Amino acid sequence: MTAVKRGTWLPLQTPLEVLLSFGRGNVASGQESFLEETDAAAGIIGEEKVPSAVVDTEPGFLRLGMVQPVAEAMGAQHLKLENLPADNLAKVVRMTIPVGSEPPPHIG
Repeated sequence: MTAVKRGTWLPLQTPLEVLLSFGRGNVASGQESFLEETDAAAGIIGEEKVPSAVVDTEPGFLRLGMVQPVAEAMGAQHLKLENLPADNLAKVVRMTIPVGSEPPPHIG
């Protein structure tokens, strides 16, 4: 086993957020509304610059579009499920993962 110096950048430890949602929460976990909690969580992910992708699974003809603002707050790519064949989801995830020897801006 090889020892790794604390603080060393390891690409395999890079967090990646992939959110699949139709955007209609219904239960808050705390005192705030589910919308406030969602906005707060998305904002943290965006501020920390966590590599992210959001897949909008909202079905039907009449759509509320509640996922787009979440994706924007996260700084994430917004994708609609119906436009995303299954094999492309894996490609999107791979393209979202930072590569190279430099850590992403939220690390270090």
